[in-house]
Amino acid sequence: MNEPGPLVLHSTWRGMLANLSAPVILIGVATIAMVRGDGFSVGATIVLVLGLILAYVALFDLPVQCRFASDGIERRCLLRRHRIDWDSVIALRRASGSVVRGHRLEGANRLSVGMGGLAATVGRHRYMLVNHVESRDEYTELSSALASWAPTVPIAAAPPPESAPPTWLYHRRGKGT
Repeated sequence: MNEPGPLVLHSTWRGMLANLSAPVILIGVATIAMVRGDGFSVGATIVLVLGLILAYVALFDLPVQCRFASDGIERRCLLRRHRIDWDSVIALRRASGSVVRGHRLEGANRLSVGMGGLAATVGRHRYMLVNHVESRDEYTELSSALASWAPTVPIAAAPPPESAPPTWLYHRRGKGT
């Protein structure tokens, strides 16, 4: 039997922009407060530090895409790549979903609040792999590949709804890139 090729899942542009805009806004507000006021006030300093922490997380820890392969998982963030070997992964689970998105969708397209993207449980830590739910075909492909790559790692994540679009839909290079 042929070994499955790598699978790449992409995060949404909207989610990435939202994660980058929050720290920019906080840093901007703190900077304006410091320029207009008497310099470093306690409130402006707290907002600045919070903005810098969020900027660090957005640039170094929120994945743009995630590549699953026989040697493990590679999370590609804006300013770093993070490899996770299959030996250290306990399970693949769902991250909590967006309450706003769950309430906007109606009928068969409505995703439950708990239907977020995939996260890898490694020890006590959970690493977000993508920021939204993958398509049913991507889930099936990952499940069958995982049986070959790391049969001891369970997917403790519910299958996505049939209506979920593929993660590569809004990316130029298309499927698997």
